[in-house]
Amino acid sequence: QEGIEAEPQISQQPRSFASQTASNSRVSQACQNVRSAVVTVKAGREIGSGSIVSSTGLVVTNFHVVRRLQTQALSVIMQSGTRYTSQVIATDRPNDLALLQIQAQTSFQSIPLSASGYPQLGQAVCAIG
Repeated sequence: QEGIEAEPQISQQPRSFASQTASNSRVSQACQNVRSAVVTVKAGREIGSGSIVSSTGLVVTNFHVVRRLQTQALSVIMQSGTRYTSQVIATDRPNDLALLQIQAQTSFQSIPLSASGYPQLGQAVCAIG
């Protein structure tokens, strides 16, 4: 009959999510591998989370965590409970970021920053902390 469109063909086969599941598993494993690089930042009365982004002990946290810091101690507390003294070395108030340096002569597990620039639509990411 003219003017009547045929019903679209819908596959009765279930979609395979094996590749998506494998990808999620890799992301989950990657997140577990860097979990020890997530720290607690204690700045006077303020407490926040941070991420160690270099093996030398650079920590990215939020500016609002350290903004009121004057003479109070600034500590970074590891997942193990080990506490390190640290100092603020840079801030970016408009973007609510602060960069800290842990005062220790040791190598730290770090979270790699993306080398690919901006995340892509649909790209898997993990949030820890």
